[in-house]
Amino acid sequence: MADIASSNVTYTKIRTWIAGKARHTVYTVAFGNATLTYPTGGVPLILASLGLKRYCDVLIVDSQATSAYTFKADVSGLKLIMETAAAEAANPAIAATTITVYSIGW
Repeated sequence: MADIASSNVTYTKIRTWIAGKARHTVYTVAFGNATLTYPTGGVPLILASLGLKRYCDVLIVDSQATSAYTFKADVSGLKLIMETAAAEAANPAIAATTITVYSIGW
């Protein structure tokens, strides 16, 4: 089975606003189809797809309503990482998952 790549992630914008010198964005991020597996190191995200152009200072996982796994955000690597080390090590096939993320950057 192939790993989930950045091209396998779908972004749906919920809201964007500017506060001070930062762009705030809220997106739903959808990935997985039960045949793609969790990639070692996390599910890669794309900066521009999160409505940001230069950098991301804050990345927060806000809702994981459809996920069988718990994810946390890695702002430095711009990835979604599984919280459960055992599941991450096993590189499981990920069923359709939608996660809401909140980012701050520019």
